Amino acid sequence: MTGSSGPKNRRPATDRKFSRILSAAAKVFSKTGFERASIRMVAAKARVSLAGIYYHVQSKEELLFCIQFNAFRSIVTDLEEKLGASEVVDPTGRLEILVRNHLDYFLSHLDELRVCSRELETLTGAFFKKVEEVRREYFKVALDLTKGILDGNGQSHGSVDPRTATLCLFGMLNWVYTWYDPAKDTPADLAKRLLELYLGGVRREVKGRAKRRAQSTLANYGYADDSGEYYITIDADKCTGCKQCIDACPVSVLEMIVDDYDDELPAVTDEHRRKLKYSCVPCKPECGRVELPCVECCEPNAITHSW
Repeated sequence: MTGSSGPKNRRPATDRKFSRILSAAAKVFSKTGFERASIRMVAAKARVSLAGIYYHVQSKEELLFCIQFNAFRSIVTDLEEKLGASEVVDPTGRLEILVRNHLDYFLSHLDELRVCSRELETLTGAFFKKVEEVRREYFKVALDLTKGILDGNGQSHGSVDPRTATLCLFGMLNWVYTWYDPAKDTPADLAKRLLELYLGGVRREVKGRAKRRAQSTLANYGYADDSGEYYITIDADKCTGCKQCIDACPVSVLEMIVDDYDDELPAVTDEHRRKLKYSCVPCKPECGRVELPCVECCEPNAITHSW
């Protein structure tokens, strides 16, 4: 770290002069880029002396650290206060509070948003770790709310990965600076529209499970003849879409399909549906194998054979 012993334990900037310095630094770093910017440029923008800047920080990197740490710490602190004061308990409503809080802060601090988005990996050592800690704290709040939405009535997450969904949410929120127009968008309206887009994907998983619970969750593939019934049954409510049964089948009896509820699930291929008795011979007890690979690998017990 350039001439610095590491980050100080700062609260969000409250000193008026230091706040002005950080605001000027954010403008300079946003316009010029961190590498090309200099302390002298920041001093000129803030209309303070170099000594005035070095009174607060020891290096340009520490200025960058203070911008990022102050932004994320302010957001988390504000969010904790709003969630603590709110009577909203459902995860969707609380996620709306998070989205609105995020946009309220960053749309009034667009330079800080640009710097945080572009320069996240620029910090090193203790500076990076300190900012990473508060970012992880913030991410966990959003991740837990996303899990709450997906879990709904205690169901598995199915085809939606909560971590990926949460990363996509922040991807939407953090790149608004590239197109945000205050003449067309208010933070409240923008928060509502972005949340609707996000939940449109997340809720589809929940709605699909709700519809499925109201109907039969079993899909039967196969046939019956004079020698018996030969069906492979997939319990769609239990299946997580992991595809392990497909990989385990030595003769490619199974394939992944998208069902009527937009869930990705295994199914017996058209080629094998009318000859399962013979297609599955390699794995049946007559060949000395007791455990069926597709059944054995399925942890939620979503796949069964009738014979």
